Amino acid sequence: MGQTATWAFSHWGGDFWLYSSAGGNNSQITRFRYSGDQSFSVVVPDTGMQVVGAGVSTCAPVGPLT
Repeated sequence: MGQTATWAFSHWGGDFWLYSSAGGNNSQITRFRYSGDQSFSVVVPDTGMQVVGAGVSTCAPVGPLT
């Protein structure tokens, strides 16, 4: 993720979702696929805003979706 000014994370569907921005830039969303190959991938390179917090319902799936 490099150096960040704002960041947040959430857990959904067995994966971790990381929201980060550098300086005054818009946030990007990166997924860490915990299940399977344990890889990082940028899902949304520019959200159009800075994400400074994230939350997930306690009813969210905790395992990989099929």
